[in-house]
Amino acid sequence: MAATDFVAGWVSGGVGLLAGHPFDTVKTRLQTVAGYNGMFDCISKTVKQESIAGLYRGMFLPFVSAGAVNSLLFAGYGLTLKLLHPNEANVRSKDLPMSEIMLASFCGTMCQLPVMVPVEAIKTKLQAQNDAIKSGIKRKVSFEGPWQCARHVMKTEGFRGLYRGANMVTVREAVSSFFYIPLYEVCLKLLKDNSVNETMSQFLAGGTAGVACWITVCPLEVVKNRVLVHAGNKNGRELFRKVYREEGVRTFFRGGLALSVYGFLTNAALFMVYEKCYAFLENLDVNKRKL
Repeated sequence: MAATDFVAGWVSGGVGLLAGHPFDTVKTRLQTVAGYNGMFDCISKTVKQESIAGLYRGMFLPFVSAGAVNSLLFAGYGLTLKLLHPNEANVRSKDLPMSEIMLASFCGTMCQLPVMVPVEAIKTKLQAQNDAIKSGIKRKVSFEGPWQCARHVMKTEGFRGLYRGANMVTVREAVSSFFYIPLYEVCLKLLKDNSVNETMSQFLAGGTAGVACWITVCPLEVVKNRVLVHAGNKNGRELFRKVYREEGVRTFFRGGLALSVYGFLTNAALFMVYEKCYAFLENLDVNKRKL
């Protein structure tokens, strides 16, 4: 079961990233860079000044690692359910209590953090740098790619620099774990009960869970991005208070529209592909046993 979750998570992670990464870039720039008047203005300026490739800045490392991150999430989720039901087959097909789904979601989320944190650190730095106008001055692109960025971080901050912002990412993921898979399962059951076909149910449930999850943690995402992008911001708690005091509550939801689009597209594709891959691999396993 865990192996099936791992492979299905790997494939779906890559597909989800391709679907939503442009809006992840827009969200990051809106939250860390001045000079944009909303999501559409950010998209327009980015494409005009950097071409469409600018929307995919910082994608290489996440794309390579997306499989691992999502594999660890779903493998941890599946393994936890297996441990809770050691003598039962096809546990995921059963009507599980929400407490078990939430526990398994939390455990799976914690499993992905060692890989996710350094990837987030490098991706965010690459996304935030651009040739867009900031206060009337063009910013010079500092890094040509993820490996140069990683080497620079290691040289200037040491290995710990790759895990800068780890506290914020951990809190963000811990909070989101109680909305992500649990809400997906609730929405999936609701849609199926209302005669929506399986594929559309998976797509809509995944997208809904993604939007709810990301909007819930949007304030943490804003602070995390600023901690990673601006060298002077090292304490997330102090930065949170500073942003609230100087910029107000609305700043914590800056880039919320882009975040919602990103959350829907990425997770609608991710869960739909995950479910299809999982079912395909399970059928392969059953057929092998029959031979």
